[in-house]
Amino acid sequence: MAMIDEVLPAWRHGERHRMAIDAPRAAVMRAVEEVTWGEAPLFRGLMTLASLGRARPPADASILDRLTARGFAAGGGFAVVGRRPDEVVVGVLAPYSLRGITPLEGEPLEEYARFDRPGYRAAMNFHFADGILTTETRVQPTDPRSSRIFRLYWLVVRPFSGLTRRAWLRGIQKRALAG
Repeated sequence: MAMIDEVLPAWRHGERHRMAIDAPRAAVMRAVEEVTWGEAPLFRGLMTLASLGRARPPADASILDRLTARGFAAGGGFAVVGRRPDEVVVGVLAPYSLRGITPLEGEPLEEYARFDRPGYRAAMNFHFADGILTTETRVQPTDPRSSRIFRLYWLVVRPFSGLTRRAWLRGIQKRALAG
């Protein structure tokens, strides 16, 4: 069983992408952790657009490190919620309030498991088994209003999410095979 099934067993919105990689598990999972923004230029470009042109991430920075650098404590940031030799799972908690995203505190997996504020909980993983690297995204809104808001957001964002995920997989594949 994949860890993402333990972290977010029920979800309303999701997508899954996969890529065959003929490399040892350790090389693939190291590539998942170390692939840089420069190795996935389409991903970098789309994320820059999505962030409305704020500073582009450095090309030599690890994508995963950069996404999880702020963690949950920054409110709305990603954090690693599970890791084992064949899988890494990151999660994001997005609580809504009148002031925007509310900062969270505590250990990532504990905070993730007990999150029940209006908003949503999302998880994304990279799992390598039998020569196939999969990445899956799952999103579970926590209340009806958040569900309606996220459904509209997902209609617009999902195609671009798929493009970024496939670009990320290609960068991982290239790094794993090189290394």
